[in-house]
Amino acid sequence: STAQASVSEALIARAAAQFLLASLKHDIHIGISWGNIISSIISIAAEQYNLPAMHGEVSSLIGNSNTANRNYHTDSLCRTISSVTGFTPNYIHAPALVESQEDYNLITRTDSYNRIFKHWGNLDVAIFHVDNYPSVPDLATASRFGNALTQKKAVGHMLAYYFDGNGGYIHEENDLVVRIPLDLLKKIKIRIGVCSGNVTAHALRGALRTGLITHLFASEKVAGDVIRNNF
Repeated sequence: STAQASVSEALIARAAAQFLLASLKHDIHIGISWGNIISSIISIAAEQYNLPAMHGEVSSLIGNSNTANRNYHTDSLCRTISSVTGFTPNYIHAPALVESQEDYNLITRTDSYNRIFKHWGNLDVAIFHVDNYPSVPDLATASRFGNALTQKKAVGHMLAYYFDGNGGYIHEENDLVVRIPLDLLKKIKIRIGVCSGNVTAHALRGALRTGLITHLFASEKVAGDVIRNNF
């Protein structure tokens, strides 16, 4: 039920926030993504942070959404963490979803993009959410993929990277998103995947099969479903 999902989501957010706080140390560099549950984690971590200001950096992993939903404005989540920890914030200063190859090329040639790209190569921790396909907000899937997500049986996405039930990524020519490239993401030592309360076992199984997640926060029910069905 919806009530159960929201209780479970609150517990997941609290556990992930505690893990994130416990990971913080001098000179650490963390990357954060967007989404309702990530925003909850950031809020809880900000409230509970009680250490002296630290040396460190926090970087946006994906551009900002053009939706009114503040939880998808990555740079502002980044600002929240930096304001309590004293970490230097590295903003992406760009929309996540761009209209054309031309716009994408313009953004990826800017100094600010080059700076964030360098930061992406030095991350120690990344935190991102696992979501179903289809999902709300939709992340412009029709213009990015046409019918490919349905045809290729997409089950979910992380950082707007869509994958199928076997953990294979679905790539299309128009999939233009300003975000950390997969090869840099895979090099980060601690990669925390967080499932909101409504994530399906199909989406979680596909996400785990990508090999991207090193630390997982999910409801007992969904994790149990995945394990019972032999992953």
